[in-house]
Amino acid sequence: LKPLGEKLTEFRNTVENAHKQETVQHEVMKEKIGDLEKLNERLHEDATNLSRALTSNVKAQGNWGEQQLERLLELSGLQKGIGYSTQYSVTTEGGQRIQPDLVLHLPEGKSIVLDSKVSLVAWTRYMSLEGEGAEKIEARAAALKQHTQSLRQHVKSLGEKRYAEIPELNSLDFVLMFVPIEAALIGALQADPELAEFGLRNKVALLSSTNFLVTMRTVASV
Repeated sequence: LKPLGEKLTEFRNTVENAHKQETVQHEVMKEKIGDLEKLNERLHEDATNLSRALTSNVKAQGNWGEQQLERLLELSGLQKGIGYSTQYSVTTEGGQRIQPDLVLHLPEGKSIVLDSKVSLVAWTRYMSLEGEGAEKIEARAAALKQHTQSLRQHVKSLGEKRYAEIPELNSLDFVLMFVPIEAALIGALQADPELAEFGLRNKVALLSSTNFLVTMRTVASV
């Protein structure tokens, strides 16, 4: 019986060691799951805060739009301080100080004013109102109309600033208006086919990410 007893003792020790290891692994796994839960909560909170900031905070929207602009300008081969400037402040003939979002520098001291329009409130509402039913369809139509009106108002506001008449700026007689959310611009142009023509009448060219890169590469080559 002695060899059998030794084998039983060995087997018991093996089982106890395996159980201890399994317990330790379970504790480690429990800790890792807890960390993942905390990370998920933090990511959810950050996403919620970002969404809230970009839909309710005008300054946050503007900052985000300008960041997208600078990123695309760098991809186009333009260097900050040489090919373009941010926070470029100029004085009108009436003595008023104005500050375009960005200014593209051209040869012979000329420039192009570049403005970012981030319109997220109405567009976000429009995208969230999916589904059938007369009420939903009516609400989506109202949100899309508000979105296009917001773009029209911004176009009109840019046209009224008359950047081309500021000697210090020496700007071309049109402004490039960049809409970083391409779907938002396409949706507005589909809903309001006269929007592009309205922009040209106000000497404002509407750009999305796609045609923006082509335009900026042209400027960079100059």
